[in-house]
Amino acid sequence: MRWLKYFVLCMAIAATSGSSFAASSSLNSIEQLRWSNRLILIHGWPYEQSAHKIFQPFSAQFADRHILWFVFEDSANGMKVAETNYTGQLGPQFAKLTKPYQFASGDHLLLIGKDGGVKLRQKDIEMNQIFDLIDTMPMRQSEIAQAKMTKVNQ
Repeated sequence: MRWLKYFVLCMAIAATSGSSFAASSSLNSIEQLRWSNRLILIHGWPYEQSAHKIFQPFSAQFADRHILWFVFEDSANGMKVAETNYTGQLGPQFAKLTKPYQFASGDHLLLIGKDGGVKLRQKDIEMNQIFDLIDTMPMRQSEIAQAKMTKVNQ
């Protein structure tokens, strides 16, 4: 039984350590985050307050759901990342390499699943709606079940 607890603890550590890309490496592409993070990509931040200030109350929900967010703005050289909760270094081509995830006319927000697929496109930034959608996804359901199992075995 003791080895089972050790095994579950190791699996939990492995699962949480995979929730963010290594800070020592440059993040050059969204593809580097596939299978470890969900992404919220926002183009044209519509608020006067910074994204960090508006998203701060949701930081626990972002961490629990393995969400990284990136706010893009237009610049003379194309798009650039204006704000993010990603703590590592972004590569010089990161914003340019998000081109496959084009924003449709009028969309401000894209939700990208851990599998790399676009799960939601919308104009408004409604975090509780996004969390509710994520919580219905099979991969998230599996994470919730695994977390419950870990608590039971402690």
